[in-house]
Amino acid sequence: MKQDNSYRKFQDLMFQEIRDRENIVQQDAVEQFVKIAATKGFSLDKLIEMAQSGMSGSELWSAVYSN
Repeated sequence: MKQDNSYRKFQDLMFQEIRDRENIVQQDAVEQFVKIAATKGFSLDKLIEMAQSGMSGSELWSAVYSN
C-alpha cells in the first residue's frame, strides 16, 4: 500500500510538471502568433476584437496567415 501511495505521489508530481511545461509551450505559441500577426498588420487589439466577435482559433489563424 505504501508503495502505491508513493507511486501515486510520483505520478501526480510528474503530471503537474507536464502540465506546467505544456502551459509554457502554449503561452510561447500564443506570443509567437501575436508577433507574426503584428508583422501582417494585426494589432493585439484587433486580434482580441476578432476573437470576441466569435471567430474560432482556426478562423483567426487563417485570417492572419492568408493576409
